[in-house]
Amino acid sequence: MKCLCGYQFLRDDMTGKKDEVQSFAVIDEAVYQDFLKAEIKANETKAVEDEAMVSQYVGTIDKCPECGVIRIAEPEGESPVFYTRQGDAE
Repeated sequence: MKCLCGYQFLRDDMTGKKDEVQSFAVIDEAVYQDFLKAEIKANETKAVEDEAMVSQYVGTIDKCPECGVIRIAEPEGESPVFYTRQGDAE
């Protein structure tokens, strides 16, 4: 996934910049109970299929270490949304 400034989250995370990236998992409140049930099942069974089911509920909020843009990626979303602080946009 690429930031507006060109920073590539996955590639750069793997090459040693991971400590610089602030990243948070987010779960929609409307499906939180379903997420918890899937997480408990995945922890009990340790099955890859059950672990994959959990990921369908998890989105991310990431802050680019290069430019500070906030990226929101919804679970199974089409494409991420990027936000800049007011006054930072070009």
